[in-house]
Amino acid sequence: MAAVATPQSSASAGGANVHLATLFAFRVAIFILLITSARPSMTDVESPCNNVCAVEPISALCIGCGRSLAEIEGWMRMGADERVRIMAQLPRRLAALGRPHTARAGVG
Repeated sequence: MAAVATPQSSASAGGANVHLATLFAFRVAIFILLITSARPSMTDVESPCNNVCAVEPISALCIGCGRSLAEIEGWMRMGADERVRIMAQLPRRLAALGRPHTARAGVG
């Protein structure tokens, strides 16, 4: 009589392979998630945010940092050149709002 595979014998024979494949797939998924969700480095130009976040209604600029909502929203995706250009404009913008300029986040 031929041997018949039972659910129990099939699970024990292939169970280790399924476990290893699942573990490998999980680790690959975590690795891909970490790579694709990584934020661009801003070490060359820091954020001008100083945690005073309120938009002045007439100019539509933040009274804390001087950026527009579009600039705040897109800051992490901007290149260093664009961030430097905006940073150079902030003291003039804040002066027009009657606010002092602070050099970096957390100061003010």
